[in-house]
Amino acid sequence: MDSIYIKKHESKDKTYAQKGFRSFLYRYIDSGFRTKWCGFWVAPLKIIEYYAYAVDGEWLDINNQARFALDKEKGTHRYNLIKKELEVSETAFVPLDMKSMISILEVKNNSSKDKKINISLEAAVNMRTKDENWHAREYNTNYSKVRRCIDITSDEINGFSRIGIGKAEGATFKFNDNAQYKEHYPDNEKQRCFIPGEINVEVNVKAGKTKKIPFIISGSNISKDDLSQNYDHSISNWKTMVTDKKKLFTKLFTTERIETGNNEIDNAFSWSAVNLANLIQNGKDSLGMFAGLPWFQRFWSRDTLWSIFGLVDIGEFYAAKQCLSDIAKEYDKHIPTVTDISGKSDYYSCDTDPLFILALDYYVKTTGDREFEKEMKRIVDIIEKSLKLDKIGLVKTRPDGSWMDSYDRFGTEIEIQSLWAEALKVIGSKKYKNIEKTIDSHFWNMLNNYPRDTSTDEAMTINCTVPIMFGQFPKSRSVIALNRIHEEFKTDYGVRTRSPYAEGYESSGYHKGASWGLTTGWAAAAYLSQGMGDDGADCLRTMAGEVDKNQISAMAECVDSESGKLRGATMQAWSHAMYIHAIDRYMFGIVADMKKNVINITPNFPIKWKSVARFGKKMGYYSMNLRIDQDNKKIEMRILFSSDPKAKGVINMPYGVKKITVGRTKHKGDSCEIKFKKENKIVGYF
Repeated sequence: MDSIYIKKHESKDKTYAQKGFRSFLYRYIDSGFRTKWCGFWVAPLKIIEYYAYAVDGEWLDINNQARFALDKEKGTHRYNLIKKELEVSETAFVPLDMKSMISILEVKNNSSKDKKINISLEAAVNMRTKDENWHAREYNTNYSKVRRCIDITSDEINGFSRIGIGKAEGATFKFNDNAQYKEHYPDNEKQRCFIPGEINVEVNVKAGKTKKIPFIISGSNISKDDLSQNYDHSISNWKTMVTDKKKLFTKLFTTERIETGNNEIDNAFSWSAVNLANLIQNGKDSLGMFAGLPWFQRFWSRDTLWSIFGLVDIGEFYAAKQCLSDIAKEYDKHIPTVTDISGKSDYYSCDTDPLFILALDYYVKTTGDREFEKEMKRIVDIIEKSLKLDKIGLVKTRPDGSWMDSYDRFGTEIEIQSLWAEALKVIGSKKYKNIEKTIDSHFWNMLNNYPRDTSTDEAMTINCTVPIMFGQFPKSRSVIALNRIHEEFKTDYGVRTRSPYAEGYESSGYHKGASWGLTTGWAAAAYLSQGMGDDGADCLRTMAGEVDKNQISAMAECVDSESGKLRGATMQAWSHAMYIHAIDRYMFGIVADMKKNVINITPNFPIKWKSVARFGKKMGYYSMNLRIDQDNKKIEMRILFSSDPKAKGVINMPYGVKKITVGRTKHKGDSCEIKFKKENKIVGYF
């Protein structure tokens, strides 16, 4: 499904975002700007509070909007002005690498007479950071009649914006400098904005014909020259900009795709690829990822590092490498917790160090990038030496240093112990065995028959899915824990963070009961890692159902586990990343080590699914198409590479396969090693 269509009666409280690598627009699909997070942002500044059009005196809003369509590169609102015999559409998009947004108004004259159409734009400026609310900031305006634009600046915050129109044949631009300050209450939060004046465009539209008028809004927190550079490039190249963005994301959408027989799961995979790439953001001198929209406008290392698994899975190798490189540059005794757009970092997380090692390892093995591995070795060695253990091998942490940072977790957190064990394992450190042993010996609670949350807290949480997906518990205990998760943690809206029978549980509790995309992705991976395909697929279906609920096409941060009501950001990077990673790494079971030129394939999907396929999977210099078909007699894998990989393949068949044939060669059992060719057919018989 290339486009998502929403009819007027379906709009409710749904939002959408248009994002480039330097700015974004966040808005409701009914054209409204109902919260303080809506508007046009050039991080770290908000530029535009809201904007609205009136066509021949009639405002474009929910009353005359017919439908909304979201494409990968743009959002389109369509309106019917029946009494005026006009059809109007507004297409909003944000260019890939500009601090600008483009709003293209298209007016069709359905009458039998030529018409002079008047378009009024009310644009409210509110230059503030995300942490600010009401302020008494003053603004200056400057109107250029020749360039048909208005500059709005604020010396107090070093903010700059420009609003104007591009070339439109026969259009006249008028500006009435009757500026006003306005207080309003989006979502009951007092805000103050500035309306620079009346912006009017008149255009002649012949009977039965259509006219396009492009409005350009640019912003900057650097300088007027920076503003001019972005505005001038946008006004001259907006047509090619929307085409370039469409080409990039259409390629990603159509290349990175799966087929499972469930359209919802399949479409969510492609949209996740687009949205994950969309959250890449240019900093001052770096490349990072926004953890989510609309309010996570800094580079949270934990979120970025979990998201790198998804970036690597969809072949965004450059972005993954650059994020790793720029995070490493900020190392100061630890990998940073968070880095501002300006480059300032804070340090207090206990999981970012092992996550960095794991994300780096996944990138290096999937790409075969030995040079980058060598470049990062110094940081990895320092991280390993910085690890502090107590006498029994538990990692020393701090109560506020985990991903559940809304409350203090005393003792060693189970997922941090797990991440360190896996990180040390992938770099070949002998320490990992002792640390891994403590996961089973110190965290399994015999009384509850379920893992503890920390070494001192017996609360039953979802964090044990991390060691389960890494295979750090005995299989028997993993299955016991996963069955408990099935009974107590799985909901209609995801997998909750905390058992409803645990002390302190609240269905809406941010870290004490809400259902997260991250935790649902962890659970999907854990189930699939233990061959529990039905439960794993059920988690994926729940995540896929999220794309139509809050922000169109996007998976949210977290929701109330009992009502499904939104509790966090409407679009979250690691929700999309873990969805992709659970499918690629754990459902298709694709694990590449291109340093050794070995590709493992160990599929785990519901036995009821008769056919699954993964297209465009990139590893090293190759891409791979994988199709798996099964009936009651056999499982057949067809693997096609873009060129001969000359790689060794390790195939592990599911469901009790007795023998495998590869061409004329027969193998006993459910696994075999082969030398991959460009085209490969592997058949397993029950």
